[in-house]
Amino acid sequence: MSTEQRPVPNEYQPYLRAALDHAVGLPSPQVAVTAPVGAELQRFARRERILAPLAFAARAGVLVLDDESGQELESAYADVARMSLRLERSQLETIELLRANEIEAYSIKGLAVARFVYVSPEARQSSDIDILVESAQFAAANRVLGDSGYRALQPPRSSTVDEIIKANTYRDRAGIEIDLHQAIDWGRNALTSRLVAKPLQTELGGVVVRSPRLEGLFLQACVASEVGTSRLSSLFDVAALARSDDLDWDLTVELALRHRLATICARATARAALVFGLDAELSCRAESFPPSVASRLVGELTMRPSPGWGIGYAISTQPVWHWPRHLRTMAIPDRAYREAVGSPGPLGFLRRLASRGSDYARKRAR
Repeated sequence: MSTEQRPVPNEYQPYLRAALDHAVGLPSPQVAVTAPVGAELQRFARRERILAPLAFAARAGVLVLDDESGQELESAYADVARMSLRLERSQLETIELLRANEIEAYSIKGLAVARFVYVSPEARQSSDIDILVESAQFAAANRVLGDSGYRALQPPRSSTVDEIIKANTYRDRAGIEIDLHQAIDWGRNALTSRLVAKPLQTELGGVVVRSPRLEGLFLQACVASEVGTSRLSSLFDVAALARSDDLDWDLTVELALRHRLATICARATARAALVFGLDAELSCRAESFPPSVASRLVGELTMRPSPGWGIGYAISTQPVWHWPRHLRTMAIPDRAYREAVGSPGPLGFLRRLASRGSDYARKRAR
């Protein structure tokens, strides 16, 4: 996790918008990238994990680079493409393994968005695999992976917070990282069945790949963008999903309110509109989330930068019976937690919470 969102240079907006339009199948005029900007843009794209959509657009002639920059981009993308193929192969093997043991598995997050939202998986860069199983089958799924040579990461890559939000992380025999989830909705399972009742699906190499509805993918992309990571790849997903004609926006708003994520979703959508120059398309959608008190509280607790924001998010969105585990993590943070989200300790967290509360009160008083 990262505790700070880095600013996106304004001069990159035309290139990012062109790459996004092309990735979702919308017409986009050619945009020329000058040589000095081309080198800087590639470094930026590598850091933000958006090399794939830029290279995808360059291959189609939507982004026009000088010969040297174009060759460098193509060479860099070759490594990304090879990784994508490895991820796809590992995902199919894992899904097939689980289903052979009568465990239904769903593709979620990066690979799911790549397959079901973008015009080609080549337009989405991923670094790991995320698989969802029903909560009732979660223990069995862990046993199957363990018995089949998948190695649980020890010591855990992250803290108690991720034990609930992300569940368990493995490496398969090829060294690919796989996150096994038991819920798409951050600790509450009530709506999981609703999101997978009519799943998206396709067939790859004889394996049927299913994914939850777009509304669930959108909520996850918003959380990833605003809470889970500061990289721009998740914001690409937010913008792509928010513009999809297949997204049921009323259901999206309903789910966001149910999970107290309305402020987070509004913030992510508004930021996508700003970064990609999509005010006309997305501003109204960003404003359509009713600003409930609970949602605003979650939004204030998760504002960046704020060391300890991860624990604030978890306490705000998890059931009360999970709070003791989070409070224990705050009081006795492990090394991974300190490295991932920072740890101000319980008193420091309370001071930051009080500061957030006073800031919120001043905003309301204006």
